[in-house]
Amino acid sequence: MDSINGQFFDTYIDKKGGIHILFALIQSGAGGSNVDNASSDEYYVSLDLKKENLAQEGFQLLRFGGKRFTEHPDTHFAFGGFQIPYFTEACALVTQFTALIPDRMNDRLGCRDF
Repeated sequence: MDSINGQFFDTYIDKKGGIHILFALIQSGAGGSNVDNASSDEYYVSLDLKKENLAQEGFQLLRFGGKRFTEHPDTHFAFGGFQIPYFTEACALVTQFTALIPDRMNDRLGCRDF
């Protein structure tokens, strides 16, 4: 069974209300897994926010071996440089949703300068 791969975005709202996407990644299942969860022996690949494409390497969590991948282990699809379809639209949606649920970091965490 194939897994559906999820894109994940980490956002930050600064003190002026500006919304920033800090990083994004895609998780992928492999080896017949039907989940894309990095905590379930799967892997993740970072997304380059400026170039709107996949990074050169994907990573597995250390507790599952900490392997690095330059291609999907099953399909051998190369990650590096693959343009993410509808990436600009996804970023716009993430920004809109972040504004609807304005969860901010606590100043006690040392984030006073943001």
